[in-house]
Amino acid sequence: MARPDVLLRLSGHPDAQAIGAKAANLLRLRQMGFAVPSAHVVPWQVAERCAQGDQLTTGALREELARLARDGRPYAVRSSADVEDSFERSYAGQFGSRLDVNGAEALFSAVQAVARSAASPTAQAYSDRRGQDAGEPPPQPLRMSVLIQEMVPPVVSGVSFSRNPLTGIRQTVVEAVAGPGTALLQEGVTPHRWVYHGGRFTSQPESEDIPLDLIAEVVAGTRRAARRARTEVDLEWVWDGAKLHWVQMRGITTLAQTRVYSNRLAREMLGGLIKPLVWSVSVPLVNNVWIDLLTEIVGPNELTAEDLARQFAYRTYFNMGLLGEVFESIGFPAESLEIMWGLVPRGDGKMRFRPRPQALRIMPRLIRSLWHKWRLPAELDAKLPVLEANLKAIDREALASQSPAELLAGIDALYDRMREAAYYNITAPLSAMVYTHLLRRALRRARVDFATLDMELDAPAFQRFDPARRLTALHRMWRDLPGDLGRLVGELTYEQLQRVEGLRGFGQELELLLADFGHLSDSGNDFSRPSWREQRDLVLRMILDQAPASPAGTAAASRVRLDHLRLPALRRRRVRALYRRARQFALYREHISYLYTLGIGRMREYFLALGEHLVQAGALATADETFYLTHTELRAAVAGSLEPAVAARLVTERRAEMETARDLVLPELIYGDEMPPPQAESLRRLTGTATSRGYCQGKAKVVTGLGEFDKVQRGDVLVIPYSDVSWTPLFARAAGVVAESGGILSHSSIVAREFGIPAVVSVTGAMQLKDDMLLAVDGYRGEVSVLGDAHTDETSDDRGEI
Repeated sequence: MARPDVLLRLSGHPDAQAIGAKAANLLRLRQMGFAVPSAHVVPWQVAERCAQGDQLTTGALREELARLARDGRPYAVRSSADVEDSFERSYAGQFGSRLDVNGAEALFSAVQAVARSAASPTAQAYSDRRGQDAGEPPPQPLRMSVLIQEMVPPVVSGVSFSRNPLTGIRQTVVEAVAGPGTALLQEGVTPHRWVYHGGRFTSQPESEDIPLDLIAEVVAGTRRAARRARTEVDLEWVWDGAKLHWVQMRGITTLAQTRVYSNRLAREMLGGLIKPLVWSVSVPLVNNVWIDLLTEIVGPNELTAEDLARQFAYRTYFNMGLLGEVFESIGFPAESLEIMWGLVPRGDGKMRFRPRPQALRIMPRLIRSLWHKWRLPAELDAKLPVLEANLKAIDREALASQSPAELLAGIDALYDRMREAAYYNITAPLSAMVYTHLLRRALRRARVDFATLDMELDAPAFQRFDPARRLTALHRMWRDLPGDLGRLVGELTYEQLQRVEGLRGFGQELELLLADFGHLSDSGNDFSRPSWREQRDLVLRMILDQAPASPAGTAAASRVRLDHLRLPALRRRRVRALYRRARQFALYREHISYLYTLGIGRMREYFLALGEHLVQAGALATADETFYLTHTELRAAVAGSLEPAVAARLVTERRAEMETARDLVLPELIYGDEMPPPQAESLRRLTGTATSRGYCQGKAKVVTGLGEFDKVQRGDVLVIPYSDVSWTPLFARAAGVVAESGGILSHSSIVAREFGIPAVVSVTGAMQLKDDMLLAVDGYRGEVSVLGDAHTDETSDDRGEI
């Protein structure tokens, strides 16, 4: 039997400090019920004495290793330091490791080599860089235990992550190769890759002999290990052709929640380039309402309006990662908002509620919120008429005579009304979507096509909020005019038309249209866009260019009322109740949408009136330059604390920035708070696998071996065919890494993540890059862009962040 103070069997409840973090994690896996190969541990005190050549200790250890080696099995001898494989830092690949070790002397030699690797220059460089990045005090001397583990005959080896370590998305990522794991972890071989998300594989190799059933088993085990460990983990595993063995577990140390920004929903709400004033008013307005809604459900939180959205090159991106975390915490898909808005293509996502244990804590709040939404009609019936009256009571003509102080007070009062409008402009459409979905499903069960149902038939209330109907009516009125008058309308401006006697009726109807809908513009959320009232000639052209009305017999004309549908008697009552509710909320949706856009139009009128005062004060050249200042800057300009010259400079700079940003091509998803490299200016783009998040730009330094280390300077992009542990000091200088081979747990990937620099591996053609080429590395999307050729005067000065 092994002496407990010299060689410990990995079982029972040993002292975790004595066996090291790697061995402790393996023991934890075994206690969770996972198949872990048999193992022993040389405690750190013993390993340290052996490394120093203590004769008494080495003799005792040799004796125990001889007993262990009698069965003739091969072993893996690996480090198990107190600092590695923890749930804060990994030290992956920094210490020694020997595989397929057989025989007592070979085992002893391997133990000594692993123990002595604790003092290697590579490990020291890693420790120093980690300490600098974290701002930590000098590290204490580490304790190196040594793990001796039975080798498993490797048919397939791989790694798995319970969560995507780059993006923080709840995806299970698996990488695997045929044969031993050294090909994956040390030799830089490009692995096969699977991504499991939302109950299915969303990414997998096109053709591969590795059984998908095996990968599914790995996914299930990885998810189970994370649940049992109560943290996100990455694991190493080996399949011997019959059984899956787990050989290592560690925490995902670089998993600080990455912000994931999407403009998919933002394009629907605040599309295009958004000027500073609109951003500083509309975004807090809407985001604070979302926070109010989330607080209703999950309780008090630390969310801020700034957390939920960001601008990249003057474009709006919502923090869908943060919203997804909230939805997932209560059992809904992370993409719930985009699914509800119909922005996720059919088949990509479905609204399934799978309550999580933590959802029980918020259940009382959720029930109260649902009860409030059920009673929302009574609230809307009381509030919407008052809101409409208040918005319509604002006298546009009187704003011109108000003082700046009066205008600012009016803006504050309007903002308060708009916050209430924004709340209903979110809750009413969401409620309408829910009831329409329930009605659609009920009709489907009754074998009735929802598309045949028209909920607006015999409902003139809908027409009050629909400008398209009024435009069509005016088009028909124009077509009915006598020939000469009809042709004349097409030649006149709006002002000229109003003075023609025979067109007085047409002109009056046009005036009524603008009285009701003149506040509309290209965007219902962007008050920097000119309104219809300001573009009356354009509205006139819109009327004349209306497409002919759809003839009878089309699908739209053949829609029917609910009473005309043949429904099974048992379902008729439920369908009618859902129909009434869906139709009711559809009308609320149209009403509040009308009021919200009316309020946005009033906001524009207030700010333009304020801009006229700044023009008179010499701070602005034209009133619409107001939109290039933020709300805070605008108030400062009115108060005189922002000098006119400064205001003019801000307007000029931002107008130029927006003009430059107009031609930039940005991705739909942006990971992290950094501006992605400008895609439009790339001379060439290489793609690979992103394995360490972040963006960087720098000069390429192509390194093929140790003899080229000196040419890498701080801030360069390191371009390599693969990487070895001995190359760690290079990573301390590099701004980013591009590797021709490797996977998510190759050495280059691990060290890049630990050092916080972007890395893209498996980049075909990487070694054809030349020294001093200007590269942009996207460690989220796995792209390497060549922004400038080597040995030119081209620099990155004009490619910085917008």
